[in-house]
Amino acid sequence: MQPISVQSSNVQAVQYSPAALTLTVWFQSGGVYEYHGVAEHLYQQFLAAQPHPWTAVGRAIKLHRFVKLA
Repeated sequence: MQPISVQSSNVQAVQYSPAALTLTVWFQSGGVYEYHGVAEHLYQQFLAAQPHPWTAVGRAIKLHRFVKLA
């Protein structure tokens, strides 16, 4: 699955795996984080909240276990 570009001042792109419930977020700052256990409805809310997706659902996403990839 390819990353999806996002219209946001904070987030550059996202990629979601429904099988693994994993959301990968590329931030404009260059950081890349992989969040685990993210329900698909939260991912859909993220996409629908453009141009401020992180402001809208970032708090809920940050409650999930994550790994910094870059």
